[in-house]
This record gives sequence, structure tokens and C-alpha cells, in this order.
Amino acid sequence: MQITFDTDSAFKVGEEGLVLIDSLLAKYPDVARYKFIKSVTLMKLNFGEIQASFLPMLINYRDFETSPSVDYDNGLTLLKSLVAEHPKLKKYKFELALSLYKRGVISTLMEGYDPEKSYFKESKNYLSELSNEFPDNPDYHAYDLYFGFYSQVYNQNGIENIVDNLVSEFENLTKKYPEIPFYENILSAIYSQYYRTTMLSSEKSLANEKMVKILDRLKSNSQNMPGYVYSKIFSILGYQDSYEIVFSTQNNIQFYKNMQYYNNFDLMIDKYNEALSELEILSNDNQDNKIHRLYLSRLYNKIGFYYFSKQDSHKAIESYKTALEILENLNDKYPNSYQIVFALCRNYHDLANVSIDRGFSGLAKATRLLEKSVGLLEHDILAKSERISTKRILADQYELLARINITNHQFIEAIQSAKKAISFLPDSLSANGLLVIAYSLNNKYNLAEDILNKYNKYPKDIHNVFNSELLNRIAIFKNFHIYNTDIEKIEKLLNAQHNIQDKFWHYCKKPKGYYPYISNCPGGWELVEPVTEKK
Repeated sequence: MQITFDTDSAFKVGEEGLVLIDSLLAKYPDVARYKFIKSVTLMKLNFGEIQASFLPMLINYRDFETSPSVDYDNGLTLLKSLVAEHPKLKKYKFELALSLYKRGVISTLMEGYDPEKSYFKESKNYLSELSNEFPDNPDYHAYDLYFGFYSQVYNQNGIENIVDNLVSEFENLTKKYPEIPFYENILSAIYSQYYRTTMLSSEKSLANEKMVKILDRLKSNSQNMPGYVYSKIFSILGYQDSYEIVFSTQNNIQFYKNMQYYNNFDLMIDKYNEALSELEILSNDNQDNKIHRLYLSRLYNKIGFYYFSKQDSHKAIESYKTALEILENLNDKYPNSYQIVFALCRNYHDLANVSIDRGFSGLAKATRLLEKSVGLLEHDILAKSERISTKRILADQYELLARINITNHQFIEAIQSAKKAISFLPDSLSANGLLVIAYSLNNKYNLAEDILNKYNKYPKDIHNVFNSELLNRIAIFKNFHIYNTDIEKIEKLLNAQHNIQDKFWHYCKKPKGYYPYISNCPGGWELVEPVTEKK
């Protein structure tokens, strides 16, 4: 029997469950069991929403730009109070340990690893207590070891010192409890995670040795446990993930340096094709399995991305079109699925981005794709959504439309598109940068200057400026400002941006593509060295 999941149905059921449990708590406010159910529902509903923004459809590392809602932290607080009231109930304590660990993962993904935050430490403390109190329950010991390992992974410090011991512990557990696949799964995850980490170090041969062990182990188990096929796929992709995500959105500079250093797009395409052949077998055997088809579209999308990165737009378009065909068929079957619409719109966006580089007919096609995508996202069902991932992709669509408008000399439309992007993500540097250009092209220099001045006091986080393309926008804006006869204003603007430009210029990306305002893929940019500008 195939096991599938549907986050849309889960959200609906979870929200209905919250209404019911609240009504029970209104009548029986002191019943611990009802409080426990509410705390777990709050956290799982919110964690599911966060997962839906980047799992299983992680198309872009910016999808990590989300945060847990107040609901999650409220659920965590409620559960902590229950553990304090009922310290002997292991169920409450175990759930709290799991929830604290998840909160640590969320915090690390969104904000980077912070040793001052105690989520991982608190989680491990509770698990250690349970493991000591109930030594006959291997689950507590297993989680204690596993979470300790992952907290070290996020810390990115010294995991090689604990891997061998951890592997030995879980190999013993798999032998002692062969009927529990969970331990085998953890063992494979440990190998995979260690492989990803060592790929960024000098220990490439050790990483490859670990990779062989992972694949051998997964191959021996995949017939009985279909879930392991997914583990195998993502183990194969571990090399790519190791420098695409780099475990922390704080390390985006390192991400781009690695892209420049490796620049081996052919290898990435080979790896994804290998994974694709594995998944196509599963998917063809069960055409109705939504999650298989979603993963399949994701792999085609990634192959398209790497073809585009090596500037083979023809093959990139073929791959993106295959992904779109899969997703459009899924959308016909599941018209209200957030996962499918989200993935579909990402692919519309990516195909539009490729089409832009194919002349003005490509621009027209890109515009049609984006308008179709925006129409889906602004459908009544999704328009009411507060998911940050929905807002993020809507902002992306409108940003790309603004770039197309600028290239087509549709400057008023460019202002409208940029403003629309900002309405979804008010603090987006890239969207505000596009609005600066659009205003300057419409001779609205005062409005453009207001936006630039807003960022004079922006925190000096290199990764934020690096991601934003704002420096490139500023440079273009200055070029347009030459046509303004107000020399004093030009000098003022140049001086206002001088400090930021001096500090971050060598992180700025310079376009190599046909259209300078809209070329935006890693293969279309190069890192540039600091330059001296003449006033």
C-alpha cells in the first residue's frame, strides 16, 4: 500500500480540530489532556505550514524566508506548562523534546545557527532525562543521540568526532530491533548528512566513501521500504545540496563562492538524471501518487536550472516544459492543492526567466506565463492565505514582470508591477530596487531618492545586500540620473550611497546576459573585483 499525504487536507482538518478543542477547553479549562491536544495541534499545524513552503518543493533557497507563527510558540509554552504540572508523564515530556528540537531547526533555517538559543540544548536535556528514567525504551536513547548529532551539524563544528560512535550505536540498534525501520532510516540520514558536510571540506575522498555506504545500505532496504527510495534520491543529490543550501541562509556568500569554484553544471545534471531514472520507475508504476509526481517535476525543474546555468536555454526550456506538463496535469486532478499551485507557479517563473533571453517573442511568452501564474496565486482560495511562501512567490512573479516591463520600455507598468511586489514583501530590497529604476525611468527622481535614502541606514549584513541586487540597481539608477540636470542632487545621491558601495562592491553581481535589467541566474552573473569610480 502506498502512503501519501496532502497538506491542504491536513490544514483544513487541523484548523477544524483547533475549533473543537477550544470549545472543549472553554467548558473544561483544567483538563490537561485537552491542553495537550491543543498545544500539539498548534505546533504541528504551523510546522506543517513551514514545511510546505520548502518541502518537498525546495526550488529556491529563498523559500527559507519564513518564520514560525505566534501559534507555534504559544503551543510550546502551553506544553512546557503541562510538563511542569505533570513531570512524571513521559508522553508530555517526549512531545516537548520533539517540539523544542523542531523549533531549533526552524530557528536555524530562518536565522542561522545561534549557540545562545537553547532549543537544541533543552530538547536534548529532556531526552537525556527520559533515556535515564526509562533505559528499556530504545526510542528515547535513539532520539537523544540523533538530535545531539543534528545540533552539531547546524553548529557546523566537529561532527566528524561523533559520527563513528553514532554510526556504531545505530548499527547496534538496527541489529537489536530489525523490525523497527526508524533506526535504519536514521543511520542512512546520518551518513547522508555527514556526506554533505564533508563535501565542503577537504575530505572529499572520505565523503565519497560514506556515499557508497549510504547507497549500498539503501539499495538493500528499498524493496521493502519505498520511503528509502526518496532517501536514496536525496543522498545522490547531497553533493549539490551541500553548497546550494550550505545549511544556513546566513552563508549565502559562501554559496556563491562555491558556485564559482565548482561550476560543474554537467556533473549536477548527471546526478539529477540518475535520480530521475529512479523516480520515474516509481512514478510510472503509480500515476495517481501525487507526491511521486511532485518530486518528478522538481527533478525536471532542477535539471532545467542547471542547463540554464550553463547557458543551454534550449535544453533548459525542454526540462521546464516537462515539469510544467506534470504539474498542469496534477493541477487538473487536484485544483485546490497549495503544494501543486506553488510548484506550478515556480515553474512558470523559471520558464519565463529562460524565455526572456530569447528576444522580444520570449518576453511576450514570459509575460503570458507570469500573468497565468499570478492569476492562479491570486485565486480566492490562495488570496486569503497568510503563508509567507505564497507572498514570496507572488513578489517574485511581479518582480520579473517589472523587469520585463522595463525592457519593453513600459515604465508606468513597471512601477505598478514593482509596487505590487512590494505589497507582498514590503522590505524586499530587490523589489524596492526595481521601483527605484522604474521611478527614475519615469523622471520621478524624488520618489526614487526617497527609496534609496530608506536603505542608507540598513543593517550592514552582507548576505542581505548580496541577495538584494540593490547595488546593481543603484549603479543603474546613477546612470539614468545623468540625464537629470540637477547636478547637486546627483552628487548628493552618489555620496549617500558611497559607503555602502565601497563596502560591498566586490560582492555585487554584474550581468553578462542579453538584457542587463533582467538577467538573473547564477550562470548569467559573475563576481567582480572592487573598482574605482570617477565622479
